[in-house]
Amino acid sequence: MSQESLPPSLVDRLSQELSELASAIGELAAMVPIKRLNSGGGGVLLVGWPDYYYDEPGLAAKAFQSNLSRRWREWSEAYKYLTDCLPPAQKEEAYKALLLAENWIDLGRNYAMTRDATQNGNLAVADALALENPLNVLRQAHSPAVTIVPDTNALVKCPEFANYTSIGGDKCEVVLLPTVLGELDKLKVVHRNEDFRKKVEGVVNRLKEMRRRGDVVEGVAAAKSVRLRFMAREPRFETTLSWLDASNMDDRIIASSLELQRENPSAVVILVTGDINLQNKAASARLPYAEPPAVGSPA
Repeated sequence: MSQESLPPSLVDRLSQELSELASAIGELAAMVPIKRLNSGGGGVLLVGWPDYYYDEPGLAAKAFQSNLSRRWREWSEAYKYLTDCLPPAQKEEAYKALLLAENWIDLGRNYAMTRDATQNGNLAVADALALENPLNVLRQAHSPAVTIVPDTNALVKCPEFANYTSIGGDKCEVVLLPTVLGELDKLKVVHRNEDFRKKVEGVVNRLKEMRRRGDVVEGVAAAKSVRLRFMAREPRFETTLSWLDASNMDDRIIASSLELQRENPSAVVILVTGDINLQNKAASARLPYAEPPAVGSPA
């Protein structure tokens, strides 16, 4: 696979989606009627409040706002997860930018508002696009790379690491997760099919042989252009996406893959699995996935 045909990294995908969301936020900001709070026509003068506020949105605007809010929640959770590794000052910048954008979506009190709907739309777009700055910091702080993460069945089907270049290109890293290694150890003992148990045991023995090449936690050469690394630590569910379940093996694979992505936000982390449910979860987590490579000579 050529570098041009690789899927985008998570930071690039979030950036692409931000552009679409910013446009939608601007559209919402411009479609709802505006009222002036202190119109000078008598009554109570409210000091310290903005001069303009949004009137009650119509049914179409409410439907648009509801759909945008759902998309925003999903996007912002992934954004917060990825930018949490930034230095404190830059993380604070990202947090403040999120609040500004969310305020436009909520049609909240806003001192930047004017009587001009088009201008409000432009202001809302600019506030949302400010979230691009922390993403640019992440891009510049890390180097592009390709990380391949096979699930258990993919590894059993194709234990030849050179074959994963058909997915990750001529130079890539294959990372084996603790969940996958644990499942292999279990399958070689408890699987009901003896031939399958022997096949799994052969994969496990091959992995043990890799230790002769050096520290597998730091990474060893597994093939001419493929580096192999064993991930030792279990995923931290207190900091990962809220919908992932620590007791679910597929969710543990997703959580560990996301941690690999956060280690290097500019990397393309590709989950290799033929499991349709795991593929669906990868898509929800904005992780690209691929079918296991064919067995035989590498492409």
